Amino acid sequence: MKHLKNLVIKSLLFALPFLLAGSVSASATDNLKIETDANEKSIYLSFSGEYASEVMILIKDENEAILHQEKVSTQKSFSKKFNLKNLPEGFYFLEVSDEQKAVTQPMEVLFSTVEINPSNRFENYKPVYQFKNNKLNINFLAINSNTVNIEVIDFQNQSIYKQEFKNAGKPFGQRFDLTKLKKGNYRIKTKAGNYTYYKNVEVK
Repeated sequence: MKHLKNLVIKSLLFALPFLLAGSVSASATDNLKIETDANEKSIYLSFSGEYASEVMILIKDENEAILHQEKVSTQKSFSKKFNLKNLPEGFYFLEVSDEQKAVTQPMEVLFSTVEINPSNRFENYKPVYQFKNNKLNINFLAINSNTVNIEVIDFQNQSIYKQEFKNAGKPFGQRFDLTKLKKGNYRIKTKAGNYTYYKNVEVK
């Protein structure tokens, strides 16, 4: 990996997803509503607006095991009732994500109802990748992570570059020069906190 130590060619001080607004559509999670039913173990999920990417809906238990998974294709609005009557009492998580960010809402399933506290909801922004002329920009609002780890994996599944960046909860932005790599496909692994993201690029 030593010959790639200069892969990072510039720190992008302007690295905020919001500055890319001209090319990034609104997130479906911007108008997310999660409501409970006082009379039964159900939740109502809805969101609206113009969004370009698929939306993933997950229900997980307290051990992060996925109990329900559903994809929502592009549309202007979505509304659905989720009946949780078959779930035993305990703590669960509802996660709604698109290509920009993921929103996680903790839930407590009781004997006959479900309780949620919107103030416990947390958001996690995903990296925005820009790849052109074998230069890769990675930008995102990594406010929930003190470190960001970047790894480049080649077409033989070998790690050829890996570096940890001290981020201290700040917006993250770095530019990587891949021009000295052999032509071919590479996988970029970005890890921030408990979240890991992948981006495939082709060096020409």
